[in-house]
Amino acid sequence: MTEEQFTQIIQRLDQILKSLPTNGHPSPLLQTIREIAIYCRRSQSCIRRWISEEGFPAHKAFKKYQVSTQQIDAWRTAQALVRKDYATRRK
Repeated sequence: MTEEQFTQIIQRLDQILKSLPTNGHPSPLLQTIREIAIYCRRSQSCIRRWISEEGFPAHKAFKKYQVSTQQIDAWRTAQALVRKDYATRRK
């Protein structure tokens, strides 16, 4: 992936984040691997792998993770864009 493509993905992600409705309320904060796994519909081991290897946006504070559902949705959208770009380059 070139730097220009990466920049385009980041800009698109920024647009998506700005377009998400907040309704005056912050998005829910998930604090455990289990809560994150349930929200993402993935296993706890998958979430741990995403955190350690794929840049999942969970931050550990006082033995608990902190990540908002909005951050998760944005990260998953960015991952989908990266995978789509990679798949089209391989053809």
